[in-house]
Amino acid sequence: MNKIFLFTLFSVLVSSNLYAESQCAPIGTWVDTKTKKQVAVKDVLKTASDKKVILLGEDHDNEEHHRWQLSMIAQIYSRNPNMAIGFEMFPRVAQPILDDWVAGELSEDEFLKQTKWHEVWNYNPAYYLPMFHFARINRIPMYALNIPRAMVSQIGEQGWNSLSKKSKEVIGELAPETAAYRKMMSEVYVQHQAHGGEQTEVSIALLEPEISYFIQGQLAWDRAMAGGIMNALARDKIETVVGVMGAGHIIPTMAVPYQLSALGVKKTLSLMPWDDSMPCEDFSDEFADYVFGVDKKGVHGRKGPYSRARLGVYLEMAELGVQITRVVDDSVAAKTGLQKDDIITEIAGKPATDVRDVVNAVNAMAPGTWLPIEILRLKKKIQYVAKFPAG
Repeated sequence: MNKIFLFTLFSVLVSSNLYAESQCAPIGTWVDTKTKKQVAVKDVLKTASDKKVILLGEDHDNEEHHRWQLSMIAQIYSRNPNMAIGFEMFPRVAQPILDDWVAGELSEDEFLKQTKWHEVWNYNPAYYLPMFHFARINRIPMYALNIPRAMVSQIGEQGWNSLSKKSKEVIGELAPETAAYRKMMSEVYVQHQAHGGEQTEVSIALLEPEISYFIQGQLAWDRAMAGGIMNALARDKIETVVGVMGAGHIIPTMAVPYQLSALGVKKTLSLMPWDDSMPCEDFSDEFADYVFGVDKKGVHGRKGPYSRARLGVYLEMAELGVQITRVVDDSVAAKTGLQKDDIITEIAGKPATDVRDVVNAVNAMAPGTWLPIEILRLKKKIQYVAKFPAG
């Protein structure tokens, strides 16, 4: 789930006012979202002990969230080693590669390259690798839960019925949305379209069938990951599946838990880290069953790869180089003049033959520096120089 969508969802689930940290989830403590009271970690783990599925939410580019996820995986494993870990980050076609990784047959570079990490996910792999290594060291099965992004996009743009019969079978039968889910997702869609602006109920009605298609896309996304978890549970000796996924997918009464319930898995638990960058007033069990307070200081603003330089493009491989599939508004790329469908052929004076060539070149940029980029547009080569902000 992308960052814009994630925080739009936060704004719908909770109020925009902020509580003081001590009134929300103090660092290092667990809070029961039903009672709004702090609980001991032993009680959270005891609650988790009889669950078939435990979902660990995240903000994808928040390093502290991933540290917390690793900690939870370790604690769950210490109590029940007959477990598997499912990841939103991988489409199901990557499953043989995950099996090879856990078996110790791939290096980090080979694993990232074969799973097309920088094309499919492109968040900092260093945030996730400790979890992957923990699974590998302990021979914990890893499962690819996702479906190709293009499939979700197709549903979001053209509706569920635009899929072929084979594609529908891959995803599985969708549990229909509840009234509460439809209301929430409609508000998310409207806010996302308006970039947070106010919209009336009349304008929501005028946005059909786009809203229904959007909701169908989210349902399919959740149903696919629920199906992936079911596949893991069907494996011999697997008693618990820990799911690592974006916050919007772990909502207890909706999202993946709702789809799992329709498949007969009632024992699920949703856990989420919480820091004071998130709105806390009136947070409820619609968000997660328990939240754990983490420190946001030094996380989003730390100087390091993936956080110090952002070009602002989405990339995929092309025959002649690396193709830009989307340019983020008001980004360095947009201000430079890069456009959707441009093919990057050279960056920092070196050929761009792989998405990693572009990612690595951008990661190496210091604040206030310049990056030469050569692109191919309509069979014409054009030279650009991207300037990264000083701070």
